[in-house]
Amino acid sequence: MSARAPRRRTPPASRRSRRDRRSEARLGRDRRSEPRILVITGLSGSGKTHVARALEDSGWFCVDNLPSALIPRFAELIRDSTELHRSALVVDMRERDFLKQFPQVFRQLRAKGFAASVLFLEAEEKVLQRRFSETRRPHPLAINQPAIEGIREEREALRPIRKMADLILDTSDYTVHQLRDYIREHYDVRAEQSPLVLSVMSFGYRTSCSTPASCPTRISCPPSRP
Repeated sequence: MSARAPRRRTPPASRRSRRDRRSEARLGRDRRSEPRILVITGLSGSGKTHVARALEDSGWFCVDNLPSALIPRFAELIRDSTELHRSALVVDMRERDFLKQFPQVFRQLRAKGFAASVLFLEAEEKVLQRRFSETRRPHPLAINQPAIEGIREEREALRPIRKMADLILDTSDYTVHQLRDYIREHYDVRAEQSPLVLSVMSFGYRTSCSTPASCPTRISCPPSRP
């Protein structure tokens, strides 16, 4: 007679699913804790400043006009800082050697394992021209020329940078508030880390509510009859 092989016990599906959920949650926390660098670049007048402000409101640390040569040093600093794990850098044609230095620096960041991405902002030519006309600011590439000349020159010069972008955002049809809402919806760090906070306050209607309430509710307690 041959001995019957012992039956292998397989863990219940519920146990496996709980273990899988715990591992997925742990991986999610690890990914959120990894340093992340978002490089914001693009055409002048396309909304880079408004994007940076929206990111700051969403929990990001933002640096404007950081020279490309200092980006690797900055990346090493945020690797050891939990407060700067979500950092955004605004870089553009204001830097003299931007087109020459940035592509190489960005490739070095990714080679070192940093989660670096490029957000490229642009807009239609007529929209950019109108924005410069409304703000009465000269284009950085057309100080003593019409703004349209600088817009066209910059668009052509930034084509190699545009090809490197992970996301290209055309802001032609966005208002300032719509652009900020888009950024908060896609890059809000606080939504990943902060739980829902519910504040309950009791007050008497005779004295009215001292602070604005999102959902006031009345609860009356009539006297009980003997």
